Amino acid sequence: MVMVLVVGIDPSVFVFHSPRVIADQNVDWWPMRQHDLAHTGYSTSTAPLTNRTRWTYSVGFGGAVSSSAAVEDGKVYVGSYDDRVYALNATTGSQVWNYTTGSWVVSSPAVADGMVFVGSWDNNLYALNASTGALVWNYTTGSHVYSSPAVAGGRVYVGSDDHNVYCLDASTGALVWNYTTGNWVSSSPAVVNDTVYLGSVDHNVYALDTANGALRWNYTTSSSVYSSPTVVGGLVYVGSDDQNVYALNATNGARIWNYTTGNAVVSSPAVAGGMVYVGSYDGKVYALNVTTGAHIWNYATNGFVLSSPAVAGDMVYEGSDDGNAYALNATTGAFVWKYTTGHWVFSSPAVAEGSVYVGSGDGKVYAFGPVHDVAVTDVACSKTVVGQGYGLDITVYAADLGSYPEAFNVTVYANTSAVASQIVTLSSGNSADVTLTWKAAGLVYGNYTISACALPVLSEANVTNNNFTYGPVSVTIPGDVDGNGIVDKNDATLLANAFNSNPACSNWNPNADVNNDSVVDIYDAILTANHFNQHYP
Repeated sequence: MVMVLVVGIDPSVFVFHSPRVIADQNVDWWPMRQHDLAHTGYSTSTAPLTNRTRWTYSVGFGGAVSSSAAVEDGKVYVGSYDDRVYALNATTGSQVWNYTTGSWVVSSPAVADGMVFVGSWDNNLYALNASTGALVWNYTTGSHVYSSPAVAGGRVYVGSDDHNVYCLDASTGALVWNYTTGNWVSSSPAVVNDTVYLGSVDHNVYALDTANGALRWNYTTSSSVYSSPTVVGGLVYVGSDDQNVYALNATNGARIWNYTTGNAVVSSPAVAGGMVYVGSYDGKVYALNVTTGAHIWNYATNGFVLSSPAVAGDMVYEGSDDGNAYALNATTGAFVWKYTTGHWVFSSPAVAEGSVYVGSGDGKVYAFGPVHDVAVTDVACSKTVVGQGYGLDITVYAADLGSYPEAFNVTVYANTSAVASQIVTLSSGNSADVTLTWKAAGLVYGNYTISACALPVLSEANVTNNNFTYGPVSVTIPGDVDGNGIVDKNDATLLANAFNSNPACSNWNPNADVNNDSVVDIYDAILTANHFNQHYP
């Protein structure tokens, strides 16, 4: 079933999307944490139904990836504990650029107007050129910047562990205003209409005026608020360490409802299709009614859930401390698939162009989704000895292991020289055997390694299975059936034993078929006789 978003998302949540995102009508990119300025966590992209890995990328030594990916214009932007910000090719996972900050990058990047904005543990917010990674500007706060920035209306909003919320000019990094809370601001701001929403470790959820940072309202929970607010349909959804998920009136902060989980809620809610999805430190992913907070379903992982869910195509994607990335049915919570990484998954998934991107504590970024993948799975030769000037048949077993129909070139090589090729057309999941004939003309005597290659198709990331090596075939004197470099009575005996045979016969010896016509007959005997007693060297 394809989810239809029937619960009204306030159209104003899209007001401050960067012009680059609005202009591209073909792709629903994921340009910031939780997808958009309202932090809905919802994408209209198709979503992978299997845990097929498109690619993985390993960051530098000592790195771990708890930053959530931003995906835009064919690039994946992510931070790492190795002090770097990375830009990767979204299709292949190859590195486009990296930028080194002064410490960990836990903040999740936001991409707008050709720049990447990201915080670092070195107290700075950085603005980098999205294409090259070159530094445009940086702004130094008084402490760690764990918060993920939001970019709206030419301004950047971000929290710092120095207790402040900052509003900076997006072009220059100049301070516009700051608002001081009572403790760390590790929550990431949501911006809807002219209001900035965020949480603080001082137990409060704040609503501030985007123009000047003036307080509009605050709501006090009974514990720290690390969760980043989500603003949809006039309500603010946010979690707290007091184990609750709250729905607050976006205009005045009045509590509409709260739902109590089994532990702290650091995860940020995603809202789609009439449900609120959120993870909890109790190890569960919850789905609640968007209007009443009533429990609809929950799914238990084997570790606590700090990651924030992503929703696309009637699927919910979530990470867990148990090292797994999960895919659940958004309507029922039924398990669909999981993928086990090498460590915790605190990174929140991002969904774009039919793929899910997520980081792990094992120092890798993972991409799951449909792939282009052609392969050569085997090669077989009709004989191991071929007379100079004659031929043998080479059968190549080609396969389409990917998600799309493909037409691709298969080429056979003798050592490094191409000897034959053919275009193969296959639908997804199918294979075919292709027989090509190699004429061993003009070659020096000796052993040749036979191999086959499927030419990589467009956007194919995994090319490790595109080549297959068969092994040596001896090019020798015609009639040298045993391939020892001399035509003698032993070869005559082998030919006689196979005389009048074809491949269906029990006494078939393909090396005795000197002229490669699929029968051992008088013509092969004449060729052997004509070269009798010849040898090399």
